[in-house]
Amino acid sequence: MTFTARILTAAIRAIIAATCKVDDRELRKIPETGPLLVLFNHINFLEAPLIRTRLIPREVYALTKQETWDNPILRILAENWGGIPIDRANPAISSMRNAENILKDKKILFVAPEGTRSGDGKMQKGNPGIASIALRTKSTILPLAHYGGEDFWQNLKRLRRTRITFRAGNLIKLAPPSPVTKQAKLDITEQLMYELASLLPEKYRGSYAEPRTFDTDYLIRL
Repeated sequence: MTFTARILTAAIRAIIAATCKVDDRELRKIPETGPLLVLFNHINFLEAPLIRTRLIPREVYALTKQETWDNPILRILAENWGGIPIDRANPAISSMRNAENILKDKKILFVAPEGTRSGDGKMQKGNPGIASIALRTKSTILPLAHYGGEDFWQNLKRLRRTRITFRAGNLIKLAPPSPVTKQAKLDITEQLMYELASLLPEKYRGSYAEPRTFDTDYLIRL
């Protein structure tokens, strides 16, 4: 990490400490090294600084919207915090390959399958790209849910600290379908998202609030 990034990281850590009260005990379930694919829900801008400042000096990477590089400060953080640029509207093959190579190099990769921020904390539909990455790399998966950050701006106006809670699930391996069809990838994505939703209080489960049955369970819980 560069000197500039260290200064920014220290400043952000101090800001988070002053504005948030974080229950981060379950982040300890994330190992020192990979390969590990961490699946998390996407609420707002807080996730990257919350997670990254708590995992330093671990070497972790994350798929990050390419617009982040348009902001000079965010670009410095993304480049020093292991950001992998991706066009959310039209993901390039190179971005997916970079993500896969991170896992093949036995490192930790964070992915938010929803792609866009919910804002209110309620889960949105997951993108099947997560299934493609998991199947191609045969990586172990860790669902990591968090909630509370949706109240950040409202609490800040009232000079209140925001309570944020992290919950980690069971480690998961996939039982690969044969053949790997589009429908199988969709089902795997849905099953992973339901696994993530199960870690959240009911009001945050959104698109995954109603139970659903599948002909085949592709998840092997370790």
